[in-house]
Amino acid sequence: MAYFDLIRQVFSVVSSNPRSARLRETVSRYLGADPSPPIRSTKNAAFENLSTADRHRMIAIGACLLEGWPFNFIGHCAEAGMWKSWAMRGDQRHIPFAYADTVATYLSQA
Repeated sequence: MAYFDLIRQVFSVVSSNPRSARLRETVSRYLGADPSPPIRSTKNAAFENLSTADRHRMIAIGACLLEGWPFNFIGHCAEAGMWKSWAMRGDQRHIPFAYADTVATYLSQA
């Protein structure tokens, strides 16, 4: 279950975080993917409620971040200027430990 929680967290960050546009653009340069934001039916639409096409695009970007976890994720987040405060936005009770620990360890500004 923890593995799937981590995957969902990364997909959610890619699709809904305020800094997600910069992260999508950074990853898309490497993938040749479309970095445009997903179209939401409501302001707070969860990742699961995105259209199939938008989920497909967000999963492709998220998969790149998950490959070689956590190093691709950390490198792309740092390049996009996404630090701990941005990566940990939202309800912190639902953020999986594997994600929170990685962000706290590698994305804290010293």
